[in-house]
Amino acid sequence: MSELSEEQFLEMTNLHSPLTFSVKIEKMAVNMGISHLDAIFHYCDEEDIDLDIVPKLVNKSLQDKLEVEARELNFLPKLGSLPL
Repeated sequence: MSELSEEQFLEMTNLHSPLTFSVKIEKMAVNMGISHLDAIFHYCDEEDIDLDIVPKLVNKSLQDKLEVEARELNFLPKLGSLPL
């Protein structure tokens, strides 16, 4: 991927706020029945958004959902749970 200039980066982040980005990703994941991570890749491909700015667009709610998905896929270590 090519590096974004500061001007391009600011333009992209002004067009896509974290709230609107996260809402669109959530809707896409639900409507298409895909993971949030896949929805991010799909949306960025459709809207020609450079993946370098995605971390600036992910809000806490979406970050939590991505973390759960990553744990389920063993990308992150499982968290311990107390026996019932």
